[in-house]
Amino acid sequence: KSLFLTLFILLSLIFSGCDETESSYQGYVEVDYLHLTPQVSGRVVSLPVVRGQQVHAGDVVLQLDDTKEKLEIEALQAQLEGAQSVLDDLQTGVRIEERKVIEAQLAEAKATRDHAAAEFKRYQKLYAERSVTASSFEAKTMRYKTAQARVESITHRLTLAKEGSRTGRINAQKATLAQLRVRIKKAQYLRSLTTLRSPEDARVFDRYYHRGERVPAGHVALSLIAPEQVKVRFFVPQTVAQTLQVGERVDFNGMGATLRTSSGTITWISPTSEYTPPVIFSNASNNRLVFMVEARPDLSDARQLVIGQPIKVTLHAAH
Repeated sequence: KSLFLTLFILLSLIFSGCDETESSYQGYVEVDYLHLTPQVSGRVVSLPVVRGQQVHAGDVVLQLDDTKEKLEIEALQAQLEGAQSVLDDLQTGVRIEERKVIEAQLAEAKATRDHAAAEFKRYQKLYAERSVTASSFEAKTMRYKTAQARVESITHRLTLAKEGSRTGRINAQKATLAQLRVRIKKAQYLRSLTTLRSPEDARVFDRYYHRGERVPAGHVALSLIAPEQVKVRFFVPQTVAQTLQVGERVDFNGMGATLRTSSGTITWISPTSEYTPPVIFSNASNNRLVFMVEARPDLSDARQLVIGQPIKVTLHAAH
């Protein structure tokens, strides 16, 4: 009976140490976080994800205010439509009846422009007095500019209708259309930058801004955990490190848990030695130089691992 008790205590001491055998070593689960940063600054209008939520590649995780970009696109599209009409007139010629239609369109466009100008002046004064928001003032400014651009476009059409078309003008108008299309593509691209999407299937780790807050360009707005970025770090003595190779297979077992055995592949072996990290200090490994090794779990296993979880790593081959 006393012999049995002695053996039990001895085994307990062994397994309460580093739990290492000749082919198994202690480690822990780590991850390279995906930090999402918007390329443009703006105010957060929508944050449709929460911590711990699973997201898929392409899912919207943050939306910045895109009012300014939308108005810019609308203004450019109005200019494009006007420029296209001018080109059509240059290429087909304009009859007297059509000139009257253009004159009527010009009168209507001027009335719209005058109304937009009055609103712009009123909001300009209110903005100076800080009675309206910057976005409201920008909206009135863009509407006025759009209305003015339409007046100028129709005026140009009417002038050409009266003067008749020329080959040089047709070529110049085609160049104007091409430039406007490029500007629209650029404006659409800038608008797309206000929407932040998940680059891959992942889990939301944390959010660093709330709705209504302004995010500076280049600042981390969210962090994600992707299964592909999960890794296991463990430490081996020099004699073992010298025999390991990148691509070698290993097995993982949760320390003190009933996790099923999972597998992975060694992806990195440190070329420099270090003392056993405090996180895995034990009587057996204290004050011993070791080499860090990283292994990536198989994708199906990576989703089951918890960041920071202690892991026992077993090498397949004898080392």
